[in-house]
Amino acid sequence: MWLETITVRMPKSAELERDLPTLVQQLTLDAPTVHWAIYARHPSSSDLSLHFQHLDSPVEPSPHGLRLAEAFRAYGAVDHVLWTSIGATAATAPSR
Repeated sequence: MWLETITVRMPKSAELERDLPTLVQQLTLDAPTVHWAIYARHPSSSDLSLHFQHLDSPVEPSPHGLRLAEAFRAYGAVDHVLWTSIGATAATAPSR
């Protein structure tokens, strides 16, 4: 398993918030089997990070990741990074 992350630091987050639904819709059409999540920096700021979890494909930038990284450049500075797993554990709910 490996992770592909695209993080954008935006001076104008309102523009991306307006366009994000269209970008996400395109992502679901381009890569319907990819597990992904979008995170906003907390506390509230103009940083946004998109994470793709890849299970078995080669560790290289994905076509949909490259397209989204390029699209995000219109909103701010972009960091597109690949992360390989060196250890993982399954999360469990605390017992009551």
